[in-house]
Amino acid sequence: MGRMYDVIVVGSAFAGAVAAKTASEKGLKVLLLERSTEPGEKIVSGGILTHDAFTEPGLEFLKEAPLERELKGVRWIMANEKGEAPLELTFRSTDDSRVGYTIYCYDFCKWLTQLAVNAGAEFRNNTTVIDVIKEDGYVKGVVTEKGEKINSQVVVAADGAKSLIGIRAGVRRKLPPENVENCVVLDFTIPEREIKRLGLADTFEVYWGTLTPADIGSYVWIFPYRESFHLGVGALVSSRKSPTIFMERFLHSHLWKDRFEDVAKFRAWMWNTVPLWSALDRDQKMLEKTYGNGILVAGDAGGFLDSFTCAGFYGAMASGMLAGEAAAESISKGNVSEEGLSIYEQKYKSRLIWRLMQRPWRRDVIAKMGGEKIVQVSSTISNYVVRSAFDQPKPSDLMLLISGFLPLIRYIGPFLYRKLPMVFNELMMLAGVTK
Repeated sequence: MGRMYDVIVVGSAFAGAVAAKTASEKGLKVLLLERSTEPGEKIVSGGILTHDAFTEPGLEFLKEAPLERELKGVRWIMANEKGEAPLELTFRSTDDSRVGYTIYCYDFCKWLTQLAVNAGAEFRNNTTVIDVIKEDGYVKGVVTEKGEKINSQVVVAADGAKSLIGIRAGVRRKLPPENVENCVVLDFTIPEREIKRLGLADTFEVYWGTLTPADIGSYVWIFPYRESFHLGVGALVSSRKSPTIFMERFLHSHLWKDRFEDVAKFRAWMWNTVPLWSALDRDQKMLEKTYGNGILVAGDAGGFLDSFTCAGFYGAMASGMLAGEAAAESISKGNVSEEGLSIYEQKYKSRLIWRLMQRPWRRDVIAKMGGEKIVQVSSTISNYVVRSAFDQPKPSDLMLLISGFLPLIRYIGPFLYRKLPMVFNELMMLAGVTK
């Protein structure tokens, strides 16, 4: 038998590091495994940590996190194939719960991992886990690519959207192509005075329209940091389109040349695949449950994303914390069976993350329509808005717009009739009228 731990956590990003920290603080012997040399090394780009994370009980330590820039707004820009932007909308937050912060994943995950180590977890980098140890229907540990077997009472799979460990353990399936985006992200340095001049001091930007067609799940985003920003674009794997095509198109447009070309300095590029609408995969039969005999899945591996925005940092850390708590409680009771670990589900279903994962008026529609139909509807709307701004709308354009809405009406009509009160409450929450 190999070395024995109470808990083995696979992956030292947002979910894994917090799971290891929490379990260690409960007095457990914890091993945190990372395939890369540094935590967060394989995570694409940076991103936005929403205010929800700062209000989650148990995540108070985030007040000391390495944050980059506070965001209070988003600028939506509709752009045509020539890179012209006739329509620009800026939404500003008037509610603290809508404010977020940009973070660099690399710095943030290193900080989280150090917190786990400080709490008592053992951290091992350059260790790739390729399988789980199974005995009598229980996950009893992991196997590394070097053939080393490491035993534990509970394994927490926090190994990302693809989650080989979750699949090997038998609690989830592979993500379908329509639920995965290929993303390319470019990192640029820029003086802070230019960030302010460009209106990015507390606002991030999203570009929609025919420049980056939504019918392949594509749009451009710009996330500002202290003296840098990330320019990113994604494309659904099922579209068989490379996001680099649309990145090059954007870089050759006036939207880039007139604003950024003379003041931004290229520093690095990143490529990765990220989950899209992963929180809906319970309906799509990718994920039956987030736990099993001796196994818990957290973060992207468990689909802990906001089903509307696909934001995942908060969900990853919240689920990691709750996985650590569930592991500790189950071990203390001597019951790490599926039944014993089901306390994990009870925990997250009582938290905000569950509501964000399960916003019903989006979940039902997307689950029935499929991701590609949703982005096709989005494309129809944005393309009509952009073209109408340049030319007098034609009857054919209007018919195209109406036809684009037909799939949405077909699926959402009966649902709205059945659950209108729930939909109304969700809309009020988005508007900031109710909590």
